[in-house]
Amino acid sequence: MHVEPSAADCDTLIENGYQATASTIEEYQPATQADAIVALNSYAQPTKEVLSTVLKPGGKIITNNWTKWAADVVAIEGVRLEAVLLPSYMNDEAVLVEGSDIPPDASGIDLTYTKVDRSGQVSAGSADDPDSFPMEMAYFPDALFVFTFDSTI
Repeated sequence: MHVEPSAADCDTLIENGYQATASTIEEYQPATQADAIVALNSYAQPTKEVLSTVLKPGGKIITNNWTKWAADVVAIEGVRLEAVLLPSYMNDEAVLVEGSDIPPDASGIDLTYTKVDRSGQVSAGSADDPDSFPMEMAYFPDALFVFTFDSTI
């Protein structure tokens, strides 16, 4: 089942033989819980309550970190990071890293500062520069993260 807020996108999927429902993940109430969810570039907010609603105990979560989903999911009680495809699922040389071999900051977020001058030139900024603005970026935005969720914890 594809869960998507856009009714037009869901209509297109349904017209082409796929199952889809127009809903946010936060509002979605499945008839049965899923074995796994895939959330790529999702702007939904992952919470223990959402995961408990949509996933069976021991269910898998596969996500990237472009919208900081992996960083948010790893902080949820009952979630365990099992594996990561690094550095990016689009990289021909991507490597599956599992268990204790996963870098401790794999799902981490880096705070950087950027500056744009009057001509539109972008350069590195700093926290001390009032013309700079902060940006949060994932260390590995396009890595694929595989989590297991145990809703009983």
